[in-house]
Parts: sequence; C-alpha cells; structure tokens
Amino acid sequence: MPKKPRNVEEIHAVKEKIITEALDLISQKGMEEFSMRKLATRLGIAAKTIYNYYQNKDEIYLEILIKGFESLNGKIAAARLSEKQPKKKLEAMLRAYIDFGTENVDFYALMFTLHVPKFSDYVGTPMESIAKRELDTALQVTYSFAEVVQEIYQDRQDIAEERMQNKLVHLWCHVHGFVAGYNNSILTYMHKNPLVLREEIVKLVLDNL
Repeated sequence: MPKKPRNVEEIHAVKEKIITEALDLISQKGMEEFSMRKLATRLGIAAKTIYNYYQNKDEIYLEILIKGFESLNGKIAAARLSEKQPKKKLEAMLRAYIDFGTENVDFYALMFTLHVPKFSDYVGTPMESIAKRELDTALQVTYSFAEVVQEIYQDRQDIAEERMQNKLVHLWCHVHGFVAGYNNSILTYMHKNPLVLREEIVKLVLDNL
C-alpha cells in the first residue's frame, strides 16, 4: 500500500525539525563541518530524504538565517509599537535587540558573529534568489532602526545622510559588542553578572546619539 503523502502541517513540522537540528549542528561543528550526511544522522533519516525538502545545505543555512531575522524583526517591530515618543521607541528596540541576542545564542552567532557565507558569496549561483531574500530580511533590522533615528533627528536638517549612517554603525557596535561579549562569556571575566548592565548599555547608546 503506497505511503500516504504528508499534509501541509506535517511538511512544515519536518522542515522545522530539519532547521532546528541544522542550526544546532552548525553551532557545534561550524559551517565547514556541516553536511547533509551529518544532518541526516542527527535526524535519524537517510540523507536523500532531506533533499525532498531542501535543495542543498546552503538552502538550509539561508533558511535558518531568514528564520532568525524574521524573529528579530518581529521583536523589534513589537517594541517599536509599544512606545509613541521616538526616543522611547529606540530605547525599547535596543532592549528587544539585546534580549533577542542573549536569549537566542545560536541564532545570533550565525546571524552576526560566525565567519559564514554572505549574500555576495551567492551572487551568480542558483542560491542567489534565496540569498537576496535573506539579505532583504536582514536589512529590515537596519531600516527599522534608521527610521526611528530619523524621527529623533527630524528637526535637524543639518545632519547629513553619511552622519546618520555613522550613528547607526555606532549604535550597532555598542549593542552587538555587549551581546557578543555576553554570549561568549568574555564579559563574565569583567563583571559577575554582565546582563544587569543592559539598561546602562541602552542609556549609553541613547546618550551617544
């Protein structure tokens, strides 16, 4: 008797399982050691079965990034909507970013820290379209912060676009440095509980603006 085809919900569940195990495998072994064979072993299935859901390991990797950035965008959007004043919006968004980074260590490392393929590595390859979707999803984080920073400086016509971009870089370097230092435990050598400094980091970023 032929095997009954999976329904939409079952297919989604299998793909989610593949993504979850792939993220864990990459986090433990690195992108260089990531392979469909090793992933299949973790899943307890044949490697060829994974190809029923994803073209190759690069598509899985890019889907992991998309999932991570979609989650981060959702948290930032919710934080932005929780406040009315531009500076309060930015304050809430910074907290949301830090919380996402410290609560989703594996995702954050793959999204922002590890030396892994970027969009430019996929240009001209069959993966370019999905890599572009990943890039657009990632850049939405930047656009959200840029829009709120522009709200803060809406009365300052003398601030050039380049200076605005510089402010965004400074903003990200502060919060990323804190998240990365917390996640890799380096900050624990300087402070017994570095996460309690979250509010000070947020205030520092706002003051530097």
